[in-house]
Amino acid sequence: MSASSDTSSSSGFIASDTWNNEWSDLTLLQERKNCLIYCGVRYDRRFLIKALRPEHRALTEYRQMQQREFRIGIALSHPNIATTYSLEQVEGLGECIILEYIEGQTLTEWLTMKPSWSARERIARQLQSALDYLHAHQLTHRDLKGDNILITRNGSNVKLIDFGLSETDDSIYASAEDISKENARAKELVASIYPRSYAIARKALRAVPVVLSVCLLALAATLFYTAHIERHAAEQENQQMLERVNTAFEQHHAAFRQAAVAAEQMPMDSFCVLYNLPAEYAGVELPPVSRISIAISPVIQSGWVIRDSLMNLYPDNELRRSQIFDIWTQKTTLLMNELLQKE
Repeated sequence: MSASSDTSSSSGFIASDTWNNEWSDLTLLQERKNCLIYCGVRYDRRFLIKALRPEHRALTEYRQMQQREFRIGIALSHPNIATTYSLEQVEGLGECIILEYIEGQTLTEWLTMKPSWSARERIARQLQSALDYLHAHQLTHRDLKGDNILITRNGSNVKLIDFGLSETDDSIYASAEDISKENARAKELVASIYPRSYAIARKALRAVPVVLSVCLLALAATLFYTAHIERHAAEQENQQMLERVNTAFEQHHAAFRQAAVAAEQMPMDSFCVLYNLPAEYAGVELPPVSRISIAISPVIQSGWVIRDSLMNLYPDNELRRSQIFDIWTQKTTLLMNELLQKE
């Protein structure tokens, strides 16, 4: 679920002087059994758009399957798993799941470039971290292979994509046997990334004279005081960052709840007009979960703007930018789960 381009990064940002909240440049990337995968641009950023096939859009079972896939995707928050952003109406495509666009290459392609051993070790650790996270939540990828593991061009990090969720039955959560099988497959993939020969070489390094460790320890002791002072300053800055994020999200939190309450109470005709739904929806009473999902989508988008303004307080290479992104995503996920599970 990625494509190559010289004008975008692994996060899908596009160099442009314009700012538009309407979808543009919709391009069909893949056709699947139950869905169509598009790439689209909004807010000068690329996203993947996963839509039901036209013949399935009016069928209740496919719409429920789509909502179930969205609720699982939005609950996942891990740096090495492709992000699910929202479930919303896209003109001409119906209700769609909006996903992270990733600029990169598959693991299979990446290995042909003969990466360094340090890069291999980092990729293997990231892959294992993503799988451990899934299995801890009683989920499996269901289609784990090199072509479903992307290595980003900007940073060379792992991103798991193409979960086998939309084409499964109602049994979403994995059994112990499913997890065991996927762990076996994961070991095969890790071995292809980080072969046993390198592990043997690492063991050989442990035979280096103990004096090397003593020297490193002495160096660490020499630098301890400086590191302590820097850490204290960093902790103060982190506290200030958290206060900014929490203050901004409190206001955003209120907008979430107002949108959810209004979605439940508003007459369907008014709801369709407000959120630009097709005319045929005017006489249909949508389930509360669907109404809330539609109503909070614009709030989520406005939250991205607030989040990005907080991130822009720090330089591009500042770790706090990614920390703000992760905290905002986690808070949004928890709040969405609370609103949707209440129904």
